Amino acid sequence: MTKLVYLTYNDLPGGIFTSQVAEVCKHLSAHHNVSVTLVCFISRRNFSANKQKVLSCYPEAIVLPMFPGIRNWKLNRFSLKRKLKALNPKVIIARGPFATLLAKASSSAQICFDARGAYQAEFSEYDVSSGKFSSEEIGEIEGRALRSADFRIAVSHALVAYWKSTYGFATEKYVVIPCTLADIKVGDKKLRTAVDSKVRIVFSGGNGKWQNLDAVSAIMIPRFSKQPELEMIFLTNSFPEKFELRSAFPERVKTMWLKESEVHDYLSACDYGWMVRDTTITNRVASPVKFAAYLSAGLRVLISPDLGDFSEFVTKEKCGSVIVDQQVPELKKVTDQDKNHSIALAEQYFTKKHYNSEYGRVVKCE
Repeated sequence: MTKLVYLTYNDLPGGIFTSQVAEVCKHLSAHHNVSVTLVCFISRRNFSANKQKVLSCYPEAIVLPMFPGIRNWKLNRFSLKRKLKALNPKVIIARGPFATLLAKASSSAQICFDARGAYQAEFSEYDVSSGKFSSEEIGEIEGRALRSADFRIAVSHALVAYWKSTYGFATEKYVVIPCTLADIKVGDKKLRTAVDSKVRIVFSGGNGKWQNLDAVSAIMIPRFSKQPELEMIFLTNSFPEKFELRSAFPERVKTMWLKESEVHDYLSACDYGWMVRDTTITNRVASPVKFAAYLSAGLRVLISPDLGDFSEFVTKEKCGSVIVDQQVPELKKVTDQDKNHSIALAEQYFTKKHYNSEYGRVVKCE
């Protein structure tokens, strides 16, 4: 059985970690005849509590404290080298450019760069490092990770196009695997159809700058004025203090924060999922997992143009509307037939088993 390590650096446990790290490790172990050890470098802040969270979702994990100071990331190679020598993996899947370069410096194994987005663009457009790294530094790190890896995972075809235009990327040693859900989440077909005539739009997730929640009001106030049956629900623990849509329609805009296990059933009681964002490079190459979550709950998706590969998918598969020039069409209550159509698309395109051939290439790095 092939030994494989999945390596993460500075990724804290949570919903995304469970879905896109732990569930991937479980899928590879179950379907690709590999023994997967998850190795995670996490911050020393709240280390014990976060370590237990990692182990709760993947007991076979090795959780290591990061060397203090984010700019000292290279120094983590010393502790990583010791662990990898003992594990002796044939393949290392490294999540992000830092993990990729750490793996390359610490092991002679085949390295797969698991790229979750356009890192230079994200650091430049949204300052995700709070000024600790310049755009040029991240570009150099991203480029080195891309070139030095033996294989790559891209979350979208748009990301591959970004690699080609930005770094002159010219190899077929990659696969495209979007963010997917575990089978058990997609398989729940219980539809909770509301008995009233309200049409419910839902946003689920954090309030990162790339989500652009501040722009929701300008887009939706005209539509709310025309359709008194519209409601909008925000499932987030971080909501703008000043929000014009809520000020204008306080009875029709709601916010709440749910346990992860409760989100799917709540989504299924709504009609539309909100994914309208700014047109930035970060968003143009993205693969938000909430797209699959919305479809699996039977929602139609309201999406901005050029959001990863998903805007084209919405148009092609007729599972929502692309919002152009802030013009929202009349939003009718979604029928059971529409809900079943969205769920069928999630089952067909956004389960991990759908990408078994791609994962097969990943575990061989070829």
